[in-house]
Amino acid sequence: MTAEHASIATPPSLQWYAVRLTRGECHTRERLERADLQFYYPLVSKLRPVPKRKLTDSRRNGPTRYERKVTPFFRDYFFVRFNLDGWPEVLRKAGLKGILGQEIGEARLPASIAEAAIAELMAREVDGAIPEKEPMQTFKPGNQVTIHAALPVEVDATVIENLDASAKLKVLVAMFGRQTVVELPLEGVSQRMAA
Repeated sequence: MTAEHASIATPPSLQWYAVRLTRGECHTRERLERADLQFYYPLVSKLRPVPKRKLTDSRRNGPTRYERKVTPFFRDYFFVRFNLDGWPEVLRKAGLKGILGQEIGEARLPASIAEAAIAELMAREVDGAIPEKEPMQTFKPGNQVTIHAALPVEVDATVIENLDASAKLKVLVAMFGRQTVVELPLEGVSQRMAA
């Protein structure tokens, strides 16, 4: 699953609005594309513990395992760019439920989203999703960890550096009789249990 945003040349009179879905995201994405509307559906990438029932018996009693899960940043909302004059038509064409609005006096009008806010969300994306700010585990230089991703056996290593921006760690591991520095994703590493 990747973040969706269609890049169509747009006149300056168009603004971004948060619109609520009536059906699933795939159906809405198709209708927005058919209506030739520019949209953005941000996703967030989170580290979550793997449920114990999904682990093999030999790994259930070991350190907590983490997996990366990608979910919508704002559930049931797309950002769509259009001219406010035609907003009822946009809702009808795209099959949308409503637009996030604001009360101005007696009227409730759609609230525009600043171009800078959408650009900031897009800029934060890594591999099609916005990484979660706080990782589930914190690793500091010198921490002893166990590597369990992409290897047939678990390997012990020492953290050298936490690369927060890319959700990776630099670790020192003994491989082939010498110490080697390796970069690994956070979900492939867990804190080593004290003996």
